[in-house]
Amino acid sequence: MLDTLKSRCTKIFFPNLKNGKIDTFLQNELNLNDDESNFIAHICNGDAAFAIELSKNINKRKENIKTLVSLMMHYDINKWEKFSSNLKDKKEFKILLKLLLIFLTDVINYKNNVTSNQIRCIFFLDEIKKINEKYKANNIYKCIDIINETEQNITKNLYMPLLITTFYIEIFQILNKK
Repeated sequence: MLDTLKSRCTKIFFPNLKNGKIDTFLQNELNLNDDESNFIAHICNGDAAFAIELSKNINKRKENIKTLVSLMMHYDINKWEKFSSNLKDKKEFKILLKLLLIFLTDVINYKNNVTSNQIRCIFFLDEIKKINEKYKANNIYKCIDIINETEQNITKNLYMPLLITTFYIEIFQILNKK
């Protein structure tokens, strides 16, 4: 947008919605069950657009996060190639990265003894505990940096299969660095 037009505009900021309102909306308007709507409401942290996007194929996305976490802990390039063959869509990969970022943030919060009601991925508490026990906080912070860098690289229109595989290898190397 041109600066001359921007100068004549007014920015209007809308606060994030409360989880309860998003939960109710998802149940009433999108006919999600209580567990699904509650999970999405906590994950999206007040972002209604993200909540609606997550509601599409939520069970598949939960399964993808569990698979990704398992692959991060146990290196298997063949399983990764099979899993990543479904991630060719940039939008879907970005959502997966965002969910992984939330998950790893919850691991850090768990390490810092945050109460369980402040953890957004409470349905993945077993996985959070496993990652917490196995890896140092510093390594998890580095993984968060890799996720952010990968998100930026997606916008640069890099070759997706290479980007996805590089992401996996970097994450695994960081987590397993002694």
